[in-house]
Amino acid sequence: MTSVREASRSAHGKGEATVGISKVPDARLDRLTAMYNPRKRVPATVEFTDLAMPAGTGGAAALVDVAAYKNADALVHLVRAFQDPSVPHPGGAVDPARDAQAMEDELILADLGVVERRLERLEKDLKKNRSAELERERDVILLCKSALEKGRPLRALDLKGDDLKRLRGFQFLSAKPLLIVVNLDESHLAQGIDRAVEVTGLTSFLRRASTAAVAACAKIELEIAQLEAADAAAFLSDLGLTESGLDRVIRATYDLLGYMTFFTVGEDECARLHPRRGRQLRCARRPRLDGRVPRPRRGAARG
Repeated sequence: MTSVREASRSAHGKGEATVGISKVPDARLDRLTAMYNPRKRVPATVEFTDLAMPAGTGGAAALVDVAAYKNADALVHLVRAFQDPSVPHPGGAVDPARDAQAMEDELILADLGVVERRLERLEKDLKKNRSAELERERDVILLCKSALEKGRPLRALDLKGDDLKRLRGFQFLSAKPLLIVVNLDESHLAQGIDRAVEVTGLTSFLRRASTAAVAACAKIELEIAQLEAADAAAFLSDLGLTESGLDRVIRATYDLLGYMTFFTVGEDECARLHPRRGRQLRCARRPRLDGRVPRPRRGAARG
């Protein structure tokens, strides 16, 4: 969805990874830019990494050693919901709920392997040097193992504070927020995501923690990517849509990750920043009387 319209690059790992960097659409930044006429306009961006699985490689097991996936803030799973006899589904019938659960199971199995290896190492370390920190880590890892063995993703665990920090280095795949992109038929796209979720049987899956869904049509996105902005807007209008699937994915990703919007404006630049909710921010100095707000110092802010 990003490779044609936005900057992209390829990386090499177990599969061919394509990285697309997309600008976050925001009419408010457009209005601020028109008001202040800055020398520089700085939109927020979001980076998507798409991995084409090599032949003979299965599911999430191939993702464990791919740094771009392990270091990602969230995972996006594109599930097929369109019908096309000329494009047979590898699993036979088109079943988005089945496909979403199959990938979830792969993520869980991949994490379970990491957990089991870490437990083996912890047991050896505890025999050599017993400490409160190692014992607590073992308790947390055992909690993760129990959840994974029951088929629960780690994002469902309510871990906080130091326990959450203990797991960050492992970059567990099933701990990451998950966005399901439902790839619909063109004729069904205007019905919206709520109807799509109901029809495709994803309702119960999306009740899980840190899991969300958005509707898109890859065929339409391919056509839009080859049009100029004005033509793309007219094309979407004819379809009864107000924005592209890529824009919907970006917005849904921001909501899933808990990002908020923070603008800085002035003659030098108008920029959109996206700190996470709850993060502390602090302005470098008081806002000017003319309404222009300077960029906050790095590492600041309450918002």
